[in-house]
Amino acid sequence: MADSDLSNSLKRLNHKSNTRLIISVLVISVLGWFGWPLLSPQLWGPISGRAAAPNQVDPTATAFTFEASSTPSPIPSETPVPTPDLESQMRENAQSQFLISISEEGIQHLFLFDSHTLELQRVSDGNAHDENPALSPDGQSIMYASNFGGQWDLREMNLAEGTSEAILHTAAYEGAPSWSGDGEWVAFERYKNDNLDIYMRPVDRSLDAVRLTSDSSVDHSPAWAPTQNLITFVSERSGQNQIWLLYLDRDGEERLQALGQSQSPIQAEPAWSPDGRYLAWSAFVDGFWRVYVQDMQAEDALPFEIGLGNQPSWSPNSNQIAAVAVGAT
Repeated sequence: MADSDLSNSLKRLNHKSNTRLIISVLVISVLGWFGWPLLSPQLWGPISGRAAAPNQVDPTATAFTFEASSTPSPIPSETPVPTPDLESQMRENAQSQFLISISEEGIQHLFLFDSHTLELQRVSDGNAHDENPALSPDGQSIMYASNFGGQWDLREMNLAEGTSEAILHTAAYEGAPSWSGDGEWVAFERYKNDNLDIYMRPVDRSLDAVRLTSDSSVDHSPAWAPTQNLITFVSERSGQNQIWLLYLDRDGEERLQALGQSQSPIQAEPAWSPDGRYLAWSAFVDGFWRVYVQDMQAEDALPFEIGLGNQPSWSPNSNQIAAVAVGAT
């Protein structure tokens, strides 16, 4: 399938229609608040919620099993990027910097954006589209989606060396990577057999990708909880875009659950706070994208709105959220 056809199909399937921020003539997608493993807590108070309804259970869920052995996919050769040794800079400026993907003359590249100085620093270059950057828990590498080589794969960039290589190289589309809390696994979405599903694979490529969802509906946008074997994702299996919880260490009816009653028929972009306590997401309510937060450690917590925007992204101290707002400026 050509890149343009696949892009159109994905837009129709998963309704990711508002995934970029227009700043002047640049389209910016804010996908991660930088360097949260590297900072100590700040002076801001924690976000608090209200008491809540129980989650819904999917009785048809089944547990996944790991392959005993597998053959790693062929990996393209490493490709240099123009900005080496970013790790030390990120340690110093983690609180103010974002990883973003910006369209330059129709090609998506990765940049650092500093919210204090409003400066941009290039992270990737070339003729390939680079999107969905995700910083590793140890702050030493970036996982991102790229169509380097003509197809969409996941690549890992070493920040100290400024090099990048693919950890997945298949004919299928792969994107939206999310690290496990220990940095050993990555969850991602894969478009295969005319459907979008959630997969996971060890970063060291010792196993082939494990398929986690197999519903006929579209499943996408995984977000791995930093402190649990829990992946949230967006699915249409209930008839509307809704956030679901996938417990990797559970079986049967307890493995897959919906995130309670939604405020809107359209939910998107789940994002875990770095401390693993809160889940944020965006919902389309009354003609606007709005950001909601829920305390996932409180049994009776209800989601509550914190403001307008979509694609929420957490600060390193888990107390602030940035979001994308679409407008002329």
